[in-house]
Amino acid sequence: MNELRTTAFSGFFIIVGLLLPLAALVLLFLRRPKLAGVLAVVDAALSFLTAPADQAKFFFTATPPPAVTAGEYILILLGIGYILYGQRVYLEKLNEQSK
Repeated sequence: MNELRTTAFSGFFIIVGLLLPLAALVLLFLRRPKLAGVLAVVDAALSFLTAPADQAKFFFTATPPPAVTAGEYILILLGIGYILYGQRVYLEKLNEQSK
């Protein structure tokens, strides 16, 4: 793919878009919500940065299509919700442990 600046960005997209959310979900089922909350906040912060970087042509040399641009702005809103939810899960578990 000629538009991709380097293959390291492919790994970044796979880790941020797939592996970290999956790991957080698995940790929730393994009853480790505190660690899952931390992973959710880290993943949301990283995915929050990808949309502006893509718009600035940091990852690809081609301009993103309008549908991708709209999707990225939706992802920013979802990332904010993901950060807030992960923080809430982490704090709830912290409060339960302190009782």
